This record gives sequence, C-alpha cells and structure tokens, in this order.
Amino acid sequence: MARVQGIGYIQELVARLTHTPIETHNSSTNSTLDDNPITFPLDHSLYVDATHEVVVLNSNSDASSNRCFPLSCLFL
Repeated sequence: MARVQGIGYIQELVARLTHTPIETHNSSTNSTLDDNPITFPLDHSLYVDATHEVVVLNSNSDASSNRCFPLSCLFL
C-alpha cells in the first residue's frame, strides 16, 4: 500500500529535481496539472509542496525494501 500512496509524490519530486516532465502518468499523478507548465513548473529554484506526512513516511519506509525510489539517492 505504501508504494501506491507514495509513487506519485516521488515521481513529481524527481521531475522537479531533474527538471524533466513526467512521461507516463500511471500512478496518482494528475496529467492535467502535471503536463501544464503553469501548474507544474520545472524551471524554478525553490518549490513548495504539500502532501500528507503518511505519504512521505510510507514512501521513505518502502524505499528500504527496494520497491520504491530511495530518497537518499537524491542527496548524494
């Protein structure tokens, strides 16, 4: 269940950090919002995002089982 809840958040985070759009919307991402450069800009130096703490905690804990993108790789 953790992967289902967190994969969209991780996909959006990676898209913003790498400045690349999400190519496949096969999770909880919203293609209407995420494909629009006004509602999902990729060229800013600072982003503010809101989600439930459960999504972040589940994503991070699921990463330890190698079934989700490990957040620690983003900060190497």
